[in-house]
Parts: sequence; C-alpha cells; structure tokens
Amino acid sequence: MGAVVIVLGLFFYATRDKIEPVSFAKVKLGTVSEEVTVTGTVKSKEAVVLAFEKTGKVRKINIEVGDKVERGNLLVALENEVEISLVEDAEAKLASKQAHYEDLRAGGSLEEINLKESGLAKAIADLAADYDTVINVLLDAFNKADNAVRRQADSLFSNSSSASPKLNFTAGNQQYKTDAENERFNAEGALNSFKKLVQGDFETRTDSENALVEAKKYLLSINDFLFKINRALDTSINLSDTVLTAGKDALNTARTNVNTAITNTTDTAQAITIQKVTVETARNDLKLTQAGATPEVLVGALADIQSAAASVKNARAVLAKTYITSPISGIVTKQDAKVGEIVGANAPIIAVASDNFKIEAFVPEVDVAKISVGNEANVTLDAYGSDVYFNARIIKIDPAETTLDGVPTYKTTLEFEKNDERIRSGLTANITLTTAKRENALSVPTRAVFEMDGKKFVRVLKNGEEREVVVGLKGSTGEIEVISGLMEGESVLTSVKTK
Repeated sequence: MGAVVIVLGLFFYATRDKIEPVSFAKVKLGTVSEEVTVTGTVKSKEAVVLAFEKTGKVRKINIEVGDKVERGNLLVALENEVEISLVEDAEAKLASKQAHYEDLRAGGSLEEINLKESGLAKAIADLAADYDTVINVLLDAFNKADNAVRRQADSLFSNSSSASPKLNFTAGNQQYKTDAENERFNAEGALNSFKKLVQGDFETRTDSENALVEAKKYLLSINDFLFKINRALDTSINLSDTVLTAGKDALNTARTNVNTAITNTTDTAQAITIQKVTVETARNDLKLTQAGATPEVLVGALADIQSAAASVKNARAVLAKTYITSPISGIVTKQDAKVGEIVGANAPIIAVASDNFKIEAFVPEVDVAKISVGNEANVTLDAYGSDVYFNARIIKIDPAETTLDGVPTYKTTLEFEKNDERIRSGLTANITLTTAKRENALSVPTRAVFEMDGKKFVRVLKNGEEREVVVGLKGSTGEIEVISGLMEGESVLTSVKTK
C-alpha cells in the first residue's frame, strides 16, 4: 500500500513538471454581470387610428399633422345642429320631469288647484262642443251621400229607386253591369237607413258615438257602389264621348264628396276620443293636486325622471358620434379630413401616436431564460452612434414564440426610463440587457476554470496546485464568479503549455 502511494506521488510530481505557465490572472473583487445583447425597433408606446361612427359633413378641424394633443382634445367635428337640438330637447324634458316631481312632493297650492279646475272645465266644454257637432256632421254626410247616388249616379240608371234598377247604357263587361245594378239596390237601402239614423234622437253621448260609426258604414257602402258604377262605365260601348265624359265627371264629383264625408265623420269620432282622454287626464290631475301625491304617484314620477335621463344619455351618445376626440396624449401623425367634405362611417382619417416610446425586440430562445420583467438595459440608437446611451427596462415578455428565420424568439417590450425628444418611432435600437449582477464578488477569467470528474478546478500559480472551486454567475465579459476556493489577490493560470 505504501508503495502505491509513493508511485502515485511520483506520477503527479512528474505530471506537474510537464506543465509550464504561459499566462495567469489575479483573483479580483468586483462586479460580475450577465448580459444579453439584441437589436430592436423603437415604436410609440400607444398609437390609435380614429374614424367617425357615422357618415357626415366635416364642420371643423382643430389639428394638423405634427400637432401635440392631450387626451380628450377635440380633433374634428361633423355638422351636428340636429343632434345638438335633440340633446337640448331631452335635457328640457328631464328638467320638466324633475320639476314635476318636486311639485308632487310639495303638494298643490290653492293657485294650482284653481288652475287645474279651470283646465278641467275647459276640457269638458270642448268635449261638449265636439258632441254638438255630431248632428251637423251626420246631416252633411247624408246629404253628400244622397246627392252622390240620387243625382250624380242616377243619371246612368233607369228605375233607380225600384227593386230592379237598370243601367241605361250597354256595358262591355256583363259582371261589372250586374255588380253596379245590385249595388244600386243596396245603396237605396243604405240611404234610407242613413236618413232614419240622422232623424233619430241622440239621447246619450254614446248614441252620438254609435251614430258616427254607423254613418261611416253607410258611407263606405255608397263609396263601393260609386266605384262599381264607374268600373262599368269604363266598359261602355254605346255612349258618345260627350255623354261618357259627363258621366265620369259626375261620378268623380260624387266620389270626392263621399270621401270628404268619410273623412269628416272619422275626424269627429277621433276628436271625441281624444277629448275624452283629455278630460280624464285633467280630472285626474285635479284630484292629484287636491289630494297630494301618493307614494305610488311619486314612484311613477321618479320612473319618468329616470326615463327622461336615459333619453338625455342616448341623445348625448348620438351627439358624441359627431366628434372625434383624442383618446391619448401624443402627436398627430395623420389628418385626412377637409372642411365641407363628406366622410364615411368607419373611414380612418386621423392617427395619433403617443410621444413616449417603447422598444420591441425579439430575444432568441437560448437567451430568453436569462431575462425577466424589470431587467435594466443600456440602449444605443443607430441614429446617434454608439457613445450615446439611453436607459430602458423590460416591461413585458410574450409567452408565445415568434419564429424568425426558423429560430424561435420571444417578443420583448422595453420602455425608456425618461422621455427624450431625440427618440423617434422607427429608430433601430441596440440593447444590452443586464440579466444578473453580483456586487463585491470574486472572479477569475472563465478560461482559468476547468472541469474534472464533474467538479470545477483552477491551477494556482504559486505552487501549481489544482484547487477545487465553486463557481457562480458567468459574466458577459469573459469572467466567472468564484463563490469559494480562492482568495482576492491569488493568481491562477489562464493558459499553460506542456514541456
């Protein structure tokens, strides 16, 4: 066993004699930094392209390309007088609803009660006047219908009032002839019933309303008769032009008069219906003013306020679509609008880019594990040379890869720590990222460290000793951190030659 030790010792001694130092370096105390170098492009931190949501004519332009704008500044406006008036109208209605609610809460004054009573009295008087007109409307309608049939239309019939009225001309269409003669018989019955209706007593207002309904039915029946006689006349084959023209003129006059009567009857019925609602509303308003608002009424008034407020909101939203305002602070980079020009909906006309910038770079997969959000960076821009530095910091690393020239990379975004007027979008940026740093660390050149049996060693210059060391961070300038195994000032071999 002792012989083996001696032999091994002689072997290592002989081996050391064959190594001759060529260069060495001292163990230094300082900073060891790991860095990643990439190239990127400067871009605006925010950029927006703006358009109107609706088509319209440009009324006003407040900016040009190159102008600085703040968030919320008005850039371009369309003609919007209608939209402005709608907002004003909605706001006025909201104010009215709010005032009404406050009045309800306060309760009605004697003056308000008197006013409501006067309003109700007038509504009742107006309704009575509407009912009073019914008989005159019915008489006028009957006279127009009677004249239309027994004067204008009957010039084309013989035995018109009998059970078998006959056309006094030959119609080319037998069915039209039969229809006209049958309708003349029906018209006679309608006129007789209409006359009895007009001569009757309207004891109640309901009787007057029902009479208007019945009168309209008779008028529509007469109108149908006039249509069918006119249709038969169009096929006449034995009338002279003079007689035909006279007959058509008479029928046209008759139909016009009957249509007028229908309109008058309908309008009178509608006026009564509307005025009845007006009376009921006035009566309820008076009761409400006299009794004061109930909780239910107040809830309804509040609902009216909410509805009116929603209308204001909607009107303002429509008005807002006639303006383009800047959503960011920055520089106008595009302005294609012209006063008086029609611009289409969603057509891009304005672009704004922020005046603070970011850098986008693509870090290869071999380096992406070294970087993290918050890493500091020194940046140079090609436009200003390699001796002008700007400070930046990583703010985002995309989780998904982007393949460039077949190499997986990861888009990394940095922001400048300070705004600088020299920085512009589109500039090429050379980025040195500090991914790790050790302060007050011992270090030696990386080439001084070698591996043997899975362990790290260095050769100490003083006696050629192969000393085991524990290493740490590998610096970007060729040095490596030594955690243990060496002391500051010791010298280690960085290259040797064998004798």
